[in-house]
Amino acid sequence: MKYKKISVVDNQGIVTLTLERPEVFNALDELSVQEIKEAVYRSAEKSDLRGLIITGRGEKAFSAGADLKSLSSLSAVEYYNSLEDALEVLEKIWTMKVPTVAAINGLALGGGCELALACDFRIAVPEARIGLPELNHALLPGWGGVHLMSRILGRAKTLELVLTGEPVKGDKALEIGLVTKIAPRERLLEEAETLINKVGEKGPIAIKLVKEIVNNYQDTDIKKAFFHEALCSMAAFVSEDAREGIKAFSSNEKPFFKGK
Repeated sequence: MKYKKISVVDNQGIVTLTLERPEVFNALDELSVQEIKEAVYRSAEKSDLRGLIITGRGEKAFSAGADLKSLSSLSAVEYYNSLEDALEVLEKIWTMKVPTVAAINGLALGGGCELALACDFRIAVPEARIGLPELNHALLPGWGGVHLMSRILGRAKTLELVLTGEPVKGDKALEIGLVTKIAPRERLLEEAETLINKVGEKGPIAIKLVKEIVNNYQDTDIKKAFFHEALCSMAAFVSEDAREGIKAFSSNEKPFFKGK
């Protein structure tokens, strides 16, 4: 299948999905999400699949997330539908039977960060910046980011990163466990493939069962966690503060929040 906003390469069972919008920092719009969904589901059905790598084109961004400007035209129903589509994609990545790696080649913010968090491993270039800045605009991460980050980092560090909205740089991300490894740009995809090959030497059934144990027995079922987060994101989206945050972002001005 030919895609417009992503590319997919299968190298002996290792599928590399690349976001192909470097001119807009690989931002995720509706078509991007739909194409990622299609590619992920197709990949999951491959009998010879050994692993999935997700990365972005260019040297600036893995993905800067959803375009906030596009949110201003969405109704509450349209916003929720967009959340459902994205959450379905992330849940599919989270529950894949093979190892998944986010090769973070630059900015990974908002939805881009959440896409990376859904992967089993994250390998980043030193200059990467990873975070969930939605609260800067009176919005909430809506693609499961809070729950995913909490499962990876724990309560205190997740609260610090989400409530401040400050992105974490490569070395610091490694120090706190947000990424698995730091790699130079020229070896980023090679390191991702090496990791998948190393895991792939083990029995496929054992790999699948270990992932199920880790994924399903941390506090609550991921589907329920995602649904709850989506509802909270909806509540933030329909607030007056969110309108102000989106408007301020679009006009490059400082927002004035009223707590409504």
